[in-house]
Amino acid sequence: MANDGDSLESRVSILIDAFLKIGERAAYVPVGVSARHIHISREHLDITFGMGYELVSYKPLLQPGQFAAEERVTVAGPSGVLKDVRILGPVRSSTQVELSITDCLEIGVDAYLPKGDYKEGVGGITIIGPMGSVTLDRGVIVAQRHLHTTPTLADRLGVNTGDEVCAYLGGDRSAILYGVLVRVSEDFADELHLDTDEANSVMAKSGQNALVFRSMPLPDEIYRMMRELMGDEGRESKVAGSDWYFEGKLLTETDVVNASKKGARRIRVRRGCIITPLSRERASLLSIEIIIS
Repeated sequence: MANDGDSLESRVSILIDAFLKIGERAAYVPVGVSARHIHISREHLDITFGMGYELVSYKPLLQPGQFAAEERVTVAGPSGVLKDVRILGPVRSSTQVELSITDCLEIGVDAYLPKGDYKEGVGGITIIGPMGSVTLDRGVIVAQRHLHTTPTLADRLGVNTGDEVCAYLGGDRSAILYGVLVRVSEDFADELHLDTDEANSVMAKSGQNALVFRSMPLPDEIYRMMRELMGDEGRESKVAGSDWYFEGKLLTETDVVNASKKGARRIRVRRGCIITPLSRERASLLSIEIIIS
């Protein structure tokens, strides 16, 4: 059983404090979980719902001027269909279908993250409405996790459109997500968008807060900040024969290497000391036993 200092709650709390030490490069933003949906063009709306048809708002979205429409369609792929896929308004210049990886597997579509030359997405699906259908030769994507942000927050984080940031989501499946694409506009509201696969994997829900970072500190930097927060700097460790008595509150891989250089075969730490995963791995490789006393 892990000791109190090595509990998930303790480690996460210390990690959050360390992240916040970064200062103005971090901010809390609400999460928006984005289920499968369609952005539709005027041409394709006319085909699927009738000439001149206008979308009816079901509910407004957080992004200004955006809304979930009453209208839903069926999406058919090579090996399956997805029913009741909601259209988001207003009408756009081109049609785009946003699916999760799970959706793509269900209907047999080989979609991918829209990066680089592939930003226009793939084709191979048919959108079926009450008045007609249209088959797409492009526009089907698995959306990259992304951050809609105002220029104010972008300046605070020190980012521009096209940059990538990290996001921490707490909870029972806490995780740090890398590769969050930044999109900056005066017309946006600050919001982190995840698809249903991503949200389910970390048990995230719309409306909860995520901590967004301009950059993710490397482990050494995190441990340094954690040591400072815990008042762990400058603590001396004692060597007695093959035993190395560690007096600090956080045992790192570097500490294990230092102990090995001094001929230690056992590292004795106090109850409540946080033992990092890398320090355990290094100790095992060096045949050093870590003992909690």
